[in-house]
Amino acid sequence: MVYGLEGTWYCMPTSANHLAAVEWLGDSADGPQFHYILWDVTAPSDDG
Repeated sequence: MVYGLEGTWYCMPTSANHLAAVEWLGDSADGPQFHYILWDVTAPSDDG
């Protein structure tokens, strides 16, 4: 993660091939902080 980009959302497939969106909230005393949303739908594929 790049400092200054806190609040940026990243979309990615999960290991179960669902779709997730992860927001990096920055670092805290407890370590990196994230917020995420997971949809129970099949992630899109790059394979045509």
